[in-house]
Amino acid sequence: MWYKFSLANRISRRHSRYAFAGIYDKIESIRELNAPIPDELEIAKQEYIDKASSLDPAQDAEELQRLWKEYTKKLKLYGGYKVDFPSYEEWRQNHTTEDIERLMLEHKPKVWEEIQKSFEESDSEDFETYKQEKIESKARDIYNAEKESELLKQKLEIQTEEVNPLLAMNDVKKQWAKSVAEHYSEMIPEKPITGQQTVTLFIGYPGAGKSQFIEPDATEKDNPVRQTNYGVLIDPDEYQKDLAGYYGGAGSQNTLVYSVSIIKPAVLKKALEKGNDVVIPMVGGSPESILNEAANHLTKGYRVKVVLVPTDLSTAHQRSLSRAREIGSRLIQPSTGEGNPIQAFEDVKNIIESDDTSTLFAKKILSKLGYTPATIKKMSIELINDILNRYKSNISFEIAS
Repeated sequence: MWYKFSLANRISRRHSRYAFAGIYDKIESIRELNAPIPDELEIAKQEYIDKASSLDPAQDAEELQRLWKEYTKKLKLYGGYKVDFPSYEEWRQNHTTEDIERLMLEHKPKVWEEIQKSFEESDSEDFETYKQEKIESKARDIYNAEKESELLKQKLEIQTEEVNPLLAMNDVKKQWAKSVAEHYSEMIPEKPITGQQTVTLFIGYPGAGKSQFIEPDATEKDNPVRQTNYGVLIDPDEYQKDLAGYYGGAGSQNTLVYSVSIIKPAVLKKALEKGNDVVIPMVGGSPESILNEAANHLTKGYRVKVVLVPTDLSTAHQRSLSRAREIGSRLIQPSTGEGNPIQAFEDVKNIIESDDTSTLFAKKILSKLGYTPATIKKMSIELINDILNRYKSNISFEIAS
């Protein structure tokens, strides 16, 4: 029997250090449960790898995307976010008129006034019939627009197993991810605060070999927040094995959202608060994503180093597939980190070295410092450059070799 939505609410309101008792033991249990991959998913993964290995990612991007969609269809039975929603007609068969009216009020509190007004402007004479037709029409539009949104996933109390029972567990999964993040945070060592902490951003294609430079002699692979050559590792991929439904990598498309949005920021914040340097691998790379990550840390007083692993796309593609072929290793979507990280590295360097006060870097820094567009327009170019130069002096670039 599936947990009801109200259970998630009760857990989120519970005032305790951890949302789940016995977090340490439960993490180990989930790792064991996640380790095996269902046979059909492992077969689907190997089939994808066999076909993708013969393709050139630069020339065959569309075919790679088609193969990926074909592969992910086979994951839908095993993950919350990948389960298909039924059509409105199928959904409607399992819900009463009262359910529909509650759906309407949830999304459009003034719906009755709108229907009454439109009725008065119409040629219809039977208000009840008119109202029901409008309700069905509006409910259909809302359902189709919101069926994959957070509203339908979490806020509708008329969730049924016919819609997608796994989505009713979303809040429970969030609380679990928060507990895992707190557990990891306690594992991070305290270090003296020197004011010289560095955040290192490693960029490159998936399979470029970033980990070989970050931790060439890794001895603590089971520790997701282990020390590396560049400080504490902050990598969402490391956290997924402790999230239910990972299935040895086969379900990573369903667990990654919790790892990235909940665990990573909490662990990163705690590592820096405890005086550690940190290293963040970035898959792919675009100038905007690199500059945004850099500006986040520069404006908080940290130094930033951007390191490029310059492996070409074709080589990285084959390495990524070779790594995924191992049992328990995950596939990475071909479009993950879209863009050319080698070009992005050069673009970011040029932006930082530019004296132009309207660059993306300037906008990111000034925005994070709290300056509004109206205020910036009134500032002199000299003042803006003085502000930017203070941060430019704390960012450096390196090509791994």
